[in-house]
Amino acid sequence: MNIFDDAIRIVIAEETARQTAEEMTKKLKDKIIVENKEKRPSTTSKYLRNVSLPIDLIDINGSGVLREIFIRSSDKNFTFWLFVDGDIVYNNDWEWFYEISTMVSEIGAFQDDDEYYVLSLSDIKFSSSLTVRIDGNITADAVFYKLEIEKE
Repeated sequence: MNIFDDAIRIVIAEETARQTAEEMTKKLKDKIIVENKEKRPSTTSKYLRNVSLPIDLIDINGSGVLREIFIRSSDKNFTFWLFVDGDIVYNNDWEWFYEISTMVSEIGAFQDDDEYYVLSLSDIKFSSSLTVRIDGNITADAVFYKLEIEKE
């Protein structure tokens, strides 16, 4: 054996490895694309005006993310209830949310132009169920939510 035979073997091994890597990459990309298509979430949103409270806004089974929800009202006397996977996460009034909103990134509570009280929550994940209820004896000017539900 000479040095040229060893060099040829190395070149052949490298070329075989390159071709195998290309084939494996293509197979993995195809599999990833198929898996991503199968797991794409279903997105739904709802925008309501002049909403009489109390209201059971969302009550679903499944997994997903509540991307955003907001309530806008000229009256701050309402309570926001949020149950995630059967457990109560929030059962608080606008004042409570206002007090903690500067410390918690998923919560925004503020008064816009001294006319409306706004409560906004975002990116709340759930794995089996989500329930949202808003209590009070008022009419909310606007309620909006955007929800992503994982397909099974």
